[in-house]
Amino acid sequence: MASYIVAYDLVNKKDEQDYQELWDELEKLESIRVQLSLWFVSTHLSAQDLHDQLKSHMHSDDRLLISEIIADGLAGSEVFHGANDWLEGHPPRNCNGSLRA
Repeated sequence: MASYIVAYDLVNKKDEQDYQELWDELEKLESIRVQLSLWFVSTHLSAQDLHDQLKSHMHSDDRLLISEIIADGLAGSEVFHGANDWLEGHPPRNCNGSLRA
C-alpha cells in the first residue's frame, strides 16, 4: 500500500455542496485531512488511478496533485490534529519523518 499527498485548488468554488462528493470519496479511503486542501491518503491505487478517481468528483478547471510520500521526504508544521497518528498507522515506505501540529 502506498501513502500519498493529495492537494487541490477548487478554482470556482461557489457552494460547499459542489465538492461534498469529493470529500466523501476522500473519507472512504484511508485518509486524513491535514490542511484545508491537503490530505494524506493510503491506498493500493496507483497515483494516476487515485487522481482519476478523485478528479471525477471535481470541476474540469479545478487543480489536483497526487504525490507519493517517500523515505525521509516529509517535513511540515501547523497541520491538523491527528496527522502524526495517521502517519504512524500508515507509514510511507521507509519514512521516519514527522510533522509538528
